[in-house]
Amino acid sequence: MGTDVNLTIARRTSTMPSDALFLPSANWYCSQLGAWGQPRDGSSTYFFAFGCKSRVAMYQVELSSEGTFSQPRFVADLGRGKHDKKVTSVTFIHGAYHELLLVCAGEEGSIQIWNASTLELVDHHKKHKSTEVMAISSKDDNVIVGGDRNGVLSVWTRSTGHIGLHVPIPGDCIYSIDVCPQRKHHVRGHGIVAIGYRSGKLVVVDVTDGSIVTRFKGHDEEIHAVTWRPNNATADAKPVLASSSRDK
Repeated sequence: MGTDVNLTIARRTSTMPSDALFLPSANWYCSQLGAWGQPRDGSSTYFFAFGCKSRVAMYQVELSSEGTFSQPRFVADLGRGKHDKKVTSVTFIHGAYHELLLVCAGEEGSIQIWNASTLELVDHHKKHKSTEVMAISSKDDNVIVGGDRNGVLSVWTRSTGHIGLHVPIPGDCIYSIDVCPQRKHHVRGHGIVAIGYRSGKLVVVDVTDGSIVTRFKGHDEEIHAVTWRPNNATADAKPVLASSSRDK
């Protein structure tokens, strides 16, 4: 990837058409600034969250029976409270009552959860201290994983309120992360997360203790994006990990 190009990767569910495109974000080299979410109310409504500088814009689209999207409709401009630092990552999860929640992280070091309908702050933590959170990921609505510039990995279990901190590779900046959704394929039966670093290191880590399960070789510059496929917990196929880096 050249220095004059900035791409935002928005992960799509298997039902979303491939022609749903959004322009790049103004926040350079943050690959997790776009996210799709769908309320669990049986509707065909989808939301798209888009990080732009210090705010998060949200759009609403309708999916027709033919599998095509309607024109995006702007619904909210989320200011994230008093924070004025850049947004670095966004994702959607669901709450205890199946409500759609927006999770976002920023350079101020916090991870926040917002109600996508009411735009109210639901919960947050700042265990990363003053260090900017570079990326966040969640696949089961209960565990939110974040990584920061100092290489600290936070694992937030919402049902218990516990936040574990691990440092898989000391002194290296975490650039991108993605939790694997398929627990049945995990070596130890625990959750695992793929982490891409500024140095080009790519590892798979056990979220329970921060230990490195697998190391991959192939990149020699910062890894801007990692993603698992299939991207859902019910798929039978073994997960495949894709990564992209500045080394092209």
